[in-house]
Amino acid sequence: MENNFIVIYDGICNLCNWSVNFIINRDKNNKFKFAALQSNFVNTNFPFLKDINTTTSSVLLIKNKEVLKKSDAVFEIIKLLDSPVRYLSVFKIFPKAFIDFIYDFIANNRYKLFGKKDKCSLPSDNVINKFIL
Repeated sequence: MENNFIVIYDGICNLCNWSVNFIINRDKNNKFKFAALQSNFVNTNFPFLKDINTTTSSVLLIKNKEVLKKSDAVFEIIKLLDSPVRYLSVFKIFPKAFIDFIYDFIANNRYKLFGKKDKCSLPSDNVINKFIL
């Protein structure tokens, strides 16, 4: 898995699940693997994530044993995607504090705005190899 980045996401969050599908559809070179924050894999291999405020960090990126969160994770994912979506990184011109403020607002209200599932859903057969369960 050394050539892959691991996206850790809130498995019951509709927005997070939509984001995972968005990434999968634009990850033509299979750079990303995915694991739900609620998975045994995350609990076993990344116990230190319990120390990160996962309320406001609904998407995390593990890159070379480093944990990126909030806008750092989002912009790194965007940069690595194989599509014109990479141009969204132009928003890095705004101050990090401002972008993280917007991120926090959405993350803190994601269940109200986008809803949530009762439990993590399983990926479909055609993309299950992208998930670490």
